[in-house]
Amino acid sequence: MEADASAGEVDPGGGFRFAIGSASGPHSTVYRIWSSKNSSDFYLTAVPLGRTQKISLHESGQWSHSFLSEVAMQYVQRNADRHLERWERPNPAIPGFTRVYSITVPRTELRLTTQDLSDVRWSPDPGHGYWVRVEVILMDSAGAGTEAAWDDAYILGKLRLHNGERVVVVSQRFKPAPEMAQRLGAYRDMFLANESVNDMASAEFPVVGLHGHQDDGARTLIELAMSELPSAIRIICTGRPQASPAQMDVRFRNPAIYASGPISESPHETPDDAPAG
Repeated sequence: MEADASAGEVDPGGGFRFAIGSASGPHSTVYRIWSSKNSSDFYLTAVPLGRTQKISLHESGQWSHSFLSEVAMQYVQRNADRHLERWERPNPAIPGFTRVYSITVPRTELRLTTQDLSDVRWSPDPGHGYWVRVEVILMDSAGAGTEAAWDDAYILGKLRLHNGERVVVVSQRFKPAPEMAQRLGAYRDMFLANESVNDMASAEFPVVGLHGHQDDGARTLIELAMSELPSAIRIICTGRPQASPAQMDVRFRNPAIYASGPISESPHETPDDAPAG
């Protein structure tokens, strides 16, 4: 597992932005993660949605994906719940490590944009045929002094929480099974045929997010870009000649495409003088 030189540990109340790709080339949506200064709550959002939504991971173990209270009335009916989803903190995947959230981005979903990317921590472009999974992991005292051993992985950063726990953001590239790429393509075909998605064409970086969850309770997101691919990226995700989406048991809260392996159960010792991030 490699650590970015800029990916140091951030004190309570701080945060950082991260994405897949590069500032000078195609990239994913930019995400922001940060913590509370006076509690051990922490938060995650896609930067383009930062004024409307966030994922709240409370110290109490009550977690949610919600519209912000100050704008919720613009998006939900009067007296309706502003929370898109609520769940409880999952049990640790292995002692000391709790999987919080994963963001999967196929290389085919990277795009060029003109937004400010000066302070983003990058997981590199994975290369043709690969996808990247970014895992947000909560490490408690039982996991102190250890790291989960992953191949082809980058530590993008760490948050130190008020109670001493740490949030680790790590990315890993992987090669998907052909059926995963084909299923993703079928989702793309379905969305592109939807008029509401076509209305997104005026946006610089239109993206559809497929939300789901793992068996252990960790929530998941996979990005589908709705704009044309840069010439440098080859198309590998196509739904044709697969069955139509209507025949695929499409479940937007738990699509089968989210299947992914657990954290390695062979943590290794980290020297005290190792880089913090």
